[in-house]
Amino acid sequence: MSTPNRQREADEEFQELYLNNKVSSVGDTSDSSSTSNRKKREHSRNIKLEKYVQKHGIIIIVINEGETKPISKHSVRFSNAIGVAVRFAFPVHCRTFTEVPNEFIELAKIQLLAHFKLDLSSQRLNRFIEHQMQNSFKEFRADLNRHYRKCGNPQQVCASLPSWLKNRPEDWDFLCDRFKSEAFQEMSVTNSKNRAKYRSTT
Repeated sequence: MSTPNRQREADEEFQELYLNNKVSSVGDTSDSSSTSNRKKREHSRNIKLEKYVQKHGIIIIVINEGETKPISKHSVRFSNAIGVAVRFAFPVHCRTFTEVPNEFIELAKIQLLAHFKLDLSSQRLNRFIEHQMQNSFKEFRADLNRHYRKCGNPQQVCASLPSWLKNRPEDWDFLCDRFKSEAFQEMSVTNSKNRAKYRSTT
């Protein structure tokens, strides 16, 4: 199968599964306006990776027996692509990777098939992918919180959508409500103190 056809089929399968998924990214499947906004999301892509695959063909990623990660010149490309898939597919109402429904994890893996040949029956490969997803999701949420704190007053926050959520305003509204909550503020203060204590003892 040619790379363009493989790309198109992976894109179509991803979109079909995503749009048919019934789990709301903000925990409310009855909101028709929220569903409409989610259907308008564009398939985010790593443009440099796409150009590379168009020129050189699909990238094969394997993890050999006895290894825990792929040993390849494409390892960085693969890790970056996992990060892109996570930012596109994962619902932001989940606080940690363990809360992400399995169907969203599978959707992110499907997106990877547009550029990589993967044996998703391999336990070693799945463990690596999900470990990278966990790290990427943690970084994504931290990036969103940093963006929130940079915005200043509440009016600026609401009007300043992060680029990754430009077609997901309902998700940004949900996060803003969480970030400004008293419980989240208290947790942030506690975490900051704990980090400061850790740094002082190392």
